[in-house]
Amino acid sequence: MKTPEFKTVEEVKSWIEDQEIGPVSYFLDFPEAIIGITTDFSLVYSMQKMVDSLAKEGLDYVDAIDYLCVNTLRTLPYMPESRPVIIDDTGGC
Repeated sequence: MKTPEFKTVEEVKSWIEDQEIGPVSYFLDFPEAIIGITTDFSLVYSMQKMVDSLAKEGLDYVDAIDYLCVNTLRTLPYMPESRPVIIDDTGGC
């Protein structure tokens, strides 16, 4: 299944509804970092693209990695089924 490039959360929600794949967890702040979907319908994120998104908000590389490790990755165990997968393509965590 090819995953489109997303720019907004609304695009992500609409795509999920169109695919009729059931409940899928996703990060509201990083639609542009979605790079794929697993066979069990978990969205796959590029950590580098997440860092790039935070850099656009004004964080430097180290602060962006720290933010993601503390505020985003730690939420994964508390998400319901089909939780996102984050590929660490930065080498930072």
